[in-house]
Amino acid sequence: MSGRAGRGAAWIAAAGMLVAAAGAWGQRIEPAPVPGPVGLSVGNESRMALARAERWLDRNAHGEDGLSAIPGADEVDDAEVERLKPLLEGDAGCLLAGENACEAWGRLAAGLARHGMEMAYLDGTFVPWRNAILHELVVSQRPDGMGGGCWGDGEEAVRSTRAACATLRFLLGFGAEGD
Repeated sequence: MSGRAGRGAAWIAAAGMLVAAAGAWGQRIEPAPVPGPVGLSVGNESRMALARAERWLDRNAHGEDGLSAIPGADEVDDAEVERLKPLLEGDAGCLLAGENACEAWGRLAAGLARHGMEMAYLDGTFVPWRNAILHELVVSQRPDGMGGGCWGDGEEAVRSTRAACATLRFLLGFGAEGD
């Protein structure tokens, strides 16, 4: 009888967990409300993406390293920042024909940082833009199976990877030397 009672208690406990889970089914997980430094996980993944990119450049870029400065960062104005903000939601439709996406990410980061804002206002919500850009760069990197990774295809891969490295260094707070 104790075996049946034990199994019955287990069934009741499992049913209780299912009822609790069903009650939470319609609830939404809200993003963390406090902006601040780059999240630990995103930061660690970004550092690994930068290391993979540097290994890839060593093998594929004929001696070229990642850029120390974001291309076009000095010329970015508020209108360009507004044009590029949809990138934060994954919408690449804001890119102009032939525009390099990694360079655009860098210009967006430089423009937002210039204003000293940790959050960007986009379509009625605030977005922690540093984490959003770092996350996008990490997930869009294409690992090569040899411990390296790049962005872009063909001839654009070196240009894109160099620009992504500059953006990662900028957002992670590394100096121009990458230290």
